[in-house]
Amino acid sequence: MRYTAREKQYELCIESTPLGEELAEKVESDSARIYVLIVNSIVFEDVSDSDSPGHLENTLHLITDIKVLHNRSVIAMAGTDVVEEHPSVIGKIKKTADFFFQMPVQLTEFEDVFRICLDNVARSQQLV
Repeated sequence: MRYTAREKQYELCIESTPLGEELAEKVESDSARIYVLIVNSIVFEDVSDSDSPGHLENTLHLITDIKVLHNRSVIAMAGTDVVEEHPSVIGKIKKTADFFFQMPVQLTEFEDVFRICLDNVARSQQLV
């Protein structure tokens, strides 16, 4: 799949993992610049219930690490039930991620946001 941003073409490689710990390791060693996270689909070894506040706090920490420690873009999304049941933690996730969607997501909105992230990547590479 190809996307164009700021007149540069990017090859997109899409990988997925539901494991939060594995994702954290990938961020350390991967060259990916944009992460799309479905908040309530990430699994952590130390939390059994993916809809619990502990799980969402782990997800918030993961998003923070991706953004702050690794300077990568994050698009986060969550199901309506999670958004309604945990507004406080979801509010923090919304503030931390570059973009947040409540599912279901409109494809055109997602594409617009993804292009913004690509533009940001292109801009940051020009500064280097």
